[in-house]
Amino acid sequence: MKDIAVKNLYGQAKWIWTEQIGLNQFAEFIKEFDYNGESQVFLEISAPTTYVVWVNGQYVFNGQYGDYDFYKVYDKIDVTAFVKEGKNILAVLAYNQGDDSFPYQYKTPAITFSIYADGKVLAISDKETLVRYSKIYNTGWSEPLA
Repeated sequence: MKDIAVKNLYGQAKWIWTEQIGLNQFAEFIKEFDYNGESQVFLEISAPTTYVVWVNGQYVFNGQYGDYDFYKVYDKIDVTAFVKEGKNILAVLAYNQGDDSFPYQYKTPAITFSIYADGKVLAISDKETLVRYSKIYNTGWSEPLA
């Protein structure tokens, strides 16, 4: 994993991606966090691509952005219904097309997120975030369908 040199939106949260950048990448990001059960929990997440979010193995949300270098957008998601007191796991699957096409203008792949409750940060995207290529989806160039 490496930090991507783009503007940081969330204080200490970093823009992250896999070590290598290529075509048709499916990357998974895993982060554990503790929750005391006392207040609402929110996830703020931004990516210049398509992504899906799970908390504790439950589907929460999926998003897709046009995203501009000069104007970053993010989703703010209430994840309170998906967390439990104690240890929790955030999992994000993100896609990088890796090239321009009719509906997509290539951007450096990256994702950033922060999870917080009652103004206190519970977790952020950083060098401690677990990152890997997806074990479910194929990454890389593939033959076009005939």
